[in-house]
Amino acid sequence: MTSVEGPSFFVNKLEVVKVDLVRKATGNGKTRAIEMAKSAGDKLGRLVSARQGIVQITKMNSSETSDWGMYDTQTIDKVAKLAVTLEFEIE
Repeated sequence: MTSVEGPSFFVNKLEVVKVDLVRKATGNGKTRAIEMAKSAGDKLGRLVSARQGIVQITKMNSSETSDWGMYDTQTIDKVAKLAVTLEFEIE
């Protein structure tokens, strides 16, 4: 008996996508940190440390995540997500 599986869909140029995710997440994190410092009456100082989280590639509108990362191959339309942890000095 032969079983047939459906097609698998992968992200083209994944390394380029990862670099773009890091750039966007880091910029967004810095913007948020500036606003938090400003609302506390302080200024954001230099970046002390930065850590990249796991890449999650999920179906559109999915909230699925995993400690080891998700990689949806069943759907064509995907969303790539990445969390970064940034630590700044406060002046």
